[in-house]
Amino acid sequence: MEWLLKALEEKLLPWLTEKLLPWLGKMFLLQVEQKILLKAGVAALLGVIFAAAPIGAILAIHLALRGRRARVFISFQHERESLAEILAGRLASAGIQPVKLTFLDNPDHDRLLDEVKQAIRHCDVFICIPGRNPSFVESEVSMAFGLEKPLLFVVSERDTPRLPNTAKKGYPILGLERLEGNFTTFVNFCSYLAGDWRSVIRLYDTIWLIWATGFSLLGNIVGLLVMFGIMQPTQPPKAISYSVLHDILRDPATLCFLFVSVVLFLGLYAYFIRRRFELRSRVRRAICDERFGANSLSRVLDASLTREDILEILYPGSIVAEHEASPHAAGTS
Repeated sequence: MEWLLKALEEKLLPWLTEKLLPWLGKMFLLQVEQKILLKAGVAALLGVIFAAAPIGAILAIHLALRGRRARVFISFQHERESLAEILAGRLASAGIQPVKLTFLDNPDHDRLLDEVKQAIRHCDVFICIPGRNPSFVESEVSMAFGLEKPLLFVVSERDTPRLPNTAKKGYPILGLERLEGNFTTFVNFCSYLAGDWRSVIRLYDTIWLIWATGFSLLGNIVGLLVMFGIMQPTQPPKAISYSVLHDILRDPATLCFLFVSVVLFLGLYAYFIRRRFELRSRVRRAICDERFGANSLSRVLDASLTREDILEILYPGSIVAEHEASPHAAGTS
């Protein structure tokens, strides 16, 4: 079923919106006389208002429940603290709340563990900047895994990057050099995984990705009404007045057009948005389950994030765990 829905979204829907519906719209709109356009225009304007009202109300409720900033925990090997500081500063500037614990030479053991656990528990996304030697980062990665947080690793192509021994290779591994020119993509990805208020708005904003479908449907409705003789031509008025609008709204054809348009649009929009939220849950689950890959991503994630954007910031090479690079560093007992 999953592959069928993915094929429907990535192949059938683009074909419908880019080829079939525009062709049908062109054929049907040939039936539309210029005298009818006023009725259709008024009905379409009211349709937009009637459709936007429930969408706006639902969005407002959603933001009231999820209207918060994304919290990102930054785990780093102490040699990478300067890089972690830069990353935290840039995330904060982009509107994301970074959580970075200061490195201490001699911390109280129990207190440190409690602080780390609490910080990871309340974060939305876990970012790890590993070093070239084993460190406390491995324990933090284990905690994030146990708490089922989505983990992202940031490594430098200039070094020989290594994963902590407690991390599998199924997590997104991002190239530091690739982030320098695509930091907005990185921020949007963190926001997307966190499900913060900006991500919610961008998911609802995917309406612009289906606007062509909506307009094609409206055009087809007008064409069908004309073909069946429901919407009859009227002499266009010289000036728009209240009485003219009142007469238009009393026309059954106009009300029929308005009702069908709103129902079709809201149905299509509800299906599309539901799929967007389900997709985000699947991407997050794939990361938490350590099985992230290009096939985990849809062609479009939200209004500002695509699969190509994510692939652009991924580390291009292969990577090994610390014990694979230094077999004696992780000896068995």
